[in-house]
Amino acid sequence: MLFQYFNLSGVHFLIGITIIFCGFIILLISFIAISIFILNKRELNYYNWKELADDLITIAIFFEPDELDLLNKPAVEISPKVQKLLPNKYFRKILTNQLLSAKENMIGSSGDNLELLYNQLGLEVFALKKIKSKSWHKIANGIKELGLMNLKKYRMEVEPFLNYRRTLIRIEAQNTMLKFNGFQGLRFLDTATNPITEWHQLKLLEELAQLPPDDFTGIENWLNSTNDSVVLFALKLVRNYHLFQFHQQLLQLFSHQNESIRLHAIGAIKEIPNETTANHLIALYPKETLKNKLEILAALKDLAMEEEIPFIVSCLDDDFTDIKFAAASSLYYLKPNGFKYVLTHLDADKEPLISIIKHFKSDIK
Repeated sequence: MLFQYFNLSGVHFLIGITIIFCGFIILLISFIAISIFILNKRELNYYNWKELADDLITIAIFFEPDELDLLNKPAVEISPKVQKLLPNKYFRKILTNQLLSAKENMIGSSGDNLELLYNQLGLEVFALKKIKSKSWHKIANGIKELGLMNLKKYRMEVEPFLNYRRTLIRIEAQNTMLKFNGFQGLRFLDTATNPITEWHQLKLLEELAQLPPDDFTGIENWLNSTNDSVVLFALKLVRNYHLFQFHQQLLQLFSHQNESIRLHAIGAIKEIPNETTANHLIALYPKETLKNKLEILAALKDLAMEEEIPFIVSCLDDDFTDIKFAAASSLYYLKPNGFKYVLTHLDADKEPLISIIKHFKSDIK
């Protein structure tokens, strides 16, 4: 009896385990099936909603207000289906992303129409919510959104992020302020303590290229900034916009401890020269690094006159081949007789001058 009891108990235990296992399998299959159904439905919704968003954006791009109704606020026609879906955060996200993507590539009246649609849909409310979020990427996206849609009335909401510790947020805030205020939007450089990366400087210059170059106040302070990246950016402004009024300040930067700042100062002053510039570059040359010496010789290619030829010829005696080549290049561009100093040099029949001469020989008339 006792054996039968234990035998039956074992069977019952196995049956119980089997039932539990089967139940688990059924639940797992059900979960997978439901998940697939939801994903498929979301994917279908995504393509349907994206099509709805794209159709609305196309209508907005080609929208033309009725001239007979200019006294009323113009409005893009929005379908009932879109209006019904607007409270849905997933649809709204798709619509917002498509709208922002289109706005990045639109200018003129088409871009203005997209701003009109954005405001008409009340999407700025959600951009402001992103800015107040604790998620750094939502904050950055919210700031970028306000900038793309040219919502200048929210300057005060963006300003606290101009020197934010998180790089992406700081960059978006600075770019947005530039969109809002034009060149004056660069005033964040007055107090910038964080580095302005090369990539960010490039983006700022791209944004500035779309603006009228009519206000350069502040550059004199940025050239004296203790933030080296601010100085470098200011030098790029001087160079790109040929700001001759800063010639003297660039000369002062020749003694800066940062090699890169001196390098960019040499490159910038080449674009705003006067009759003394070549002499200043020659005076700087002996104190400089190899990289900066090459930059000086490259500048002299454009600036040197007969008076500077003896100095450039002396560089042909340098131990570094790169210096010899740069000097030969500068002399080559000193027409009509500059290159004869290379051809008649005492080492003209020796390497590396033999190879350097061959390099230029095909262009010599």
